[in-house]
Amino acid sequence: MSSEVVCENPEELNDPKEYFTSYADVLKAVEVDKTLDYRKPIVFTGKVGSEEYKNKITTAGRLRLSKILDADIDKIQDLSGKPILKWPDRISAGSGAKIYQWTYDQPDGVEKMNALQKFGLHVVTVLGNVSFDFTTLYVDTSSETYNEIRKIVDNPDLTDQQKLLMVDKKYKDYCKEIQGRFDPDLKDELKRANRVKLASIADINTPQLIISGVDEKVVVNHDSLYSGLSENEYRYHAIENRSLKFRFEASGMRKISLIARRRLIWISSYINSTTTYES
Repeated sequence: MSSEVVCENPEELNDPKEYFTSYADVLKAVEVDKTLDYRKPIVFTGKVGSEEYKNKITTAGRLRLSKILDADIDKIQDLSGKPILKWPDRISAGSGAKIYQWTYDQPDGVEKMNALQKFGLHVVTVLGNVSFDFTTLYVDTSSETYNEIRKIVDNPDLTDQQKLLMVDKKYKDYCKEIQGRFDPDLKDELKRANRVKLASIADINTPQLIISGVDEKVVVNHDSLYSGLSENEYRYHAIENRSLKFRFEASGMRKISLIARRRLIWISSYINSTTTYES
């Protein structure tokens, strides 16, 4: 966020209207007078740390980063000799890792990393905003594909194995359909951050397909984690997650212990609190 460039007029990216000749004046405009945003393009001529700038198009945030690193943020190079960050690109997960590596290799790298962290927290506090609001994470999950899935799952004439074979591909197509409904800005933000996958956000909205029990009973929720699960749907969801955990745990052992085996059988056979255990 501290490296981000934001302006109302796109022409200001290459032709800013505000000029500064002192780094102290830039900080005063941002921190004291509140007349300048950390992300607004400016033209700067002067010295910041050991770097001399002449008519450089930048932002207050990028100047502050250059001050902390004691190097022009737009000229720092990776191991291949290419600039890590170019105007007006913001720091992404990829470029951030490269800047971290560059900083770590400096004699006072630890001190610089601490300063970068403090500045980042300060900028977030000053700006007081987030990349997207909670409603952006919600999309309409109604779909003809979902209706087809429900008809298959609710068909009493089909076995669970037949349902699974018929539903598998349709459910994957349904998940892709839901992912395509999210706002493009959210997709760009997730791609830029490279931390949370779009599929994970979609899972919160999408009714889950659950293969439950040792007989692989096919269950499709009516609701999602976002809209709120019913008691039985929540129980199925929790049981499936625990069953997967125990399966992974057991598969990592050379010999499955009796306790792990019984836990797996117990959790796979358990349907709800009103049924008896099968062991």
